[in-house]
Amino acid sequence: MEEIAGLIVKVLDATKTYPPMPARSGEKSRAKVDFCTMNMVNDAVRKLADSKPSSDEIPTHHGYPHYFYASDKPAEGYGAFQLTGEGVRTFLNYTLTNDIEALDPPGQSQPTRMHTPPCGDIDATLTCVSPKVFKLTIPPAEKVGLAGTWLNGISTGFVYYDEDLAIRIPGPPISILPTEPEEYIEEGERVCDDKPWYVAMPKDISKPALPEFVWEEPPQNEELKRTVLHETHIAMGAKMVPFAGFDMPVWYSSVMEEHRAVREAAGLFDVTHMGVFQCEGPPTQQSSWTLFPEMTPSSWKSANQSIRTSLIPPTAKLSMTLSSTAVMKTAISWL
Repeated sequence: MEEIAGLIVKVLDATKTYPPMPARSGEKSRAKVDFCTMNMVNDAVRKLADSKPSSDEIPTHHGYPHYFYASDKPAEGYGAFQLTGEGVRTFLNYTLTNDIEALDPPGQSQPTRMHTPPCGDIDATLTCVSPKVFKLTIPPAEKVGLAGTWLNGISTGFVYYDEDLAIRIPGPPISILPTEPEEYIEEGERVCDDKPWYVAMPKDISKPALPEFVWEEPPQNEELKRTVLHETHIAMGAKMVPFAGFDMPVWYSSVMEEHRAVREAAGLFDVTHMGVFQCEGPPTQQSSWTLFPEMTPSSWKSANQSIRTSLIPPTAKLSMTLSSTAVMKTAISWL
């Protein structure tokens, strides 16, 4: 009992708490534990369990997700994990150092690296099997267990990996299971310094700043542009006013009459003067949730849905956001 109590003390001493975070049932207290301490305690508990006689059958083979330890390793050769899930691209983009978005089409591989502070770096090869399925091949065998435990710890959100304890990398329902390894790539660039952030990213990376965006109002004396519906607006008796360089309708009959029409039936708005950004590709869904703060995975249930949102500028200041409407055309195409 004294040994168990000592191990509990070690876990508590290696645990860092941070302010309560919002949850579905109200605010919840959160904490993260040091990765190396957690692995040391796991091994110590395993030795205690194996040293005592038991009536239960003790398995001779074990692997992720049950009874997986950092000291585990394959019998020979390289080890590998298959990672799958809706948010697997975002998860790997934050946990690995390579350019995940460049892995297109499926079947391509890249050399990569995994920082596991304070246990050192693990070089690996990442292979894209499909947009939501990846393989991570790891040599040497001695580091396979460490890599699996590290990935599992990050996905559950209980492992300390950054000074900002509130950072949460998308985890479950990410599935991490052992699989057959792919060909390991010895040479090549493993680190993409153009990524905005990844776990244990060095703080001394310096890149030239992008030029500051400055909006210039169009000249007041410039001739107003017209939309393809301009003649229709005139024919319907619209009151036209200058808007963003276009001659646009502001109302037709009266504000009250048009308000009632929208509430009781429907309203149409001429959007032919607006700009359109179209994003396509497997990672579009994940990146869209970053660009548009009002969009979440639960916001979309089928194609051709729309949602009013904001496009975050490079400064990430919400007070400077651009009003926009996002439309999901298909699972990999967004307007």
